Amino acid sequence: MSGTAGKRLVLKSILVKLNTEKRDILVHVHDPSPHRPVDPIALRSKRGRCHSYDAAVVGAGIAGSVCAALLARSGFRTVLIDKARFPRPKICGEGLMPAGRSLLENLGLTAQIQRAGARSFSALRFHLPNQSILKLDFSEHAPGQLGCVLTRESLDHLLVRFASSHRKLDLREGCRVVQSQVGPRGVELKVQSGARYERVIARVLVGADGIRSRFRAAAGIGCLSCGQLRFA
Repeated sequence: MSGTAGKRLVLKSILVKLNTEKRDILVHVHDPSPHRPVDPIALRSKRGRCHSYDAAVVGAGIAGSVCAALLARSGFRTVLIDKARFPRPKICGEGLMPAGRSLLENLGLTAQIQRAGARSFSALRFHLPNQSILKLDFSEHAPGQLGCVLTRESLDHLLVRFASSHRKLDLREGCRVVQSQVGPRGVELKVQSGARYERVIARVLVGADGIRSRFRAAAGIGCLSCGQLRFA
């Protein structure tokens, strides 16, 4: 197997594994030229500075940061882009089920989660309008597997810092993707940061900017699905 073919296989395995282990992580992938090698050298054009990557991940929430970290860890030159600067406030239920916590621990983040102030829980109770109580005790998981509560502000910041610690990853905070199109080298993005613009070219575009991703419809990106429901 050639080096390029091997990298493509690892990339697809990472994305499938990520989506299988945590159903609520929606990763939309677009690969317009899978056989074209990436020039690792920064390019220059009449339209300004341009950088070339194996993968561009748009959205640095839980899905985007974890996906970008896995790509960079596997040797893919990756750029992670988000319009926000971290840490940033975000409204969320702030509960990680055992499967989600296990995923983060497998990434080596156990100590970081604890230092961020996570609190463990072993079950959920839903108080229903008819006065009955529904209890979920995680009995489908191995004994001792617990969920945890952690603010999204802390969790997102932790994961962004984790992703950016990888040598193969470039982080673009406070940047908006204002234009995207398929070009001769792959997916071309126009990225805005204040009054400055940058062109990014990537073989693979991962739209991790939420269930209403602006890239899914515009770029014809599909959503990976394993058919297994999970609770976040």
